[in-house]
Amino acid sequence: DEEYMWELIDSCWIQERWSTSITPKGGFFCEVAAAQDMLFDGPGGYPLEKNWWKKTPDEFKDQMKRYCANCSAAVPMPIPSANDAVDFISLSNEDNLKECGSRRFKRGGTQTFVKKMSKKEIEKNKKNWRPWEHRSFMQATPDLNSKDALIEYAEKESTGKVELDEMIKMGLLKEEDLV
Repeated sequence: DEEYMWELIDSCWIQERWSTSITPKGGFFCEVAAAQDMLFDGPGGYPLEKNWWKKTPDEFKDQMKRYCANCSAAVPMPIPSANDAVDFISLSNEDNLKECGSRRFKRGGTQTFVKKMSKKEIEKNKKNWRPWEHRSFMQATPDLNSKDALIEYAEKESTGKVELDEMIKMGLLKEEDLV
């Protein structure tokens, strides 16, 4: 269901929580898109002009069409541990990794995920799905000020207080920033 696929992509947790990326080949709206472009010898990113990263979603649709369909990050599925010995890949990326000569693929460091998930199963998985929990706090954009962050945590995060405390411990925020 292509319409549902784009609905999931439009609310991808990586795009909402991570940032743009720069490679020797230009700027990308998403770090994963940048990595795919480098790995699979894509056409490169946007010219690095002033405020290039402030493009609207409509302005980076070309990169979304090129890379998001090859990425499973927007699909609520079981979350592997970052310490697993293998990376889970799709059939299309299996072909891409074979073609580009990936050493990890060659040595058996990948496992192809072939299970077809129904919309019902995906919706069920969404309920408690928090793939960003490998990090103890939510990443923020440069334009996000502390009051905006506090409101965002209060409205969206079930562990907002814990995450704010962690940011204070790390020196990213001060107690007085939250008053």
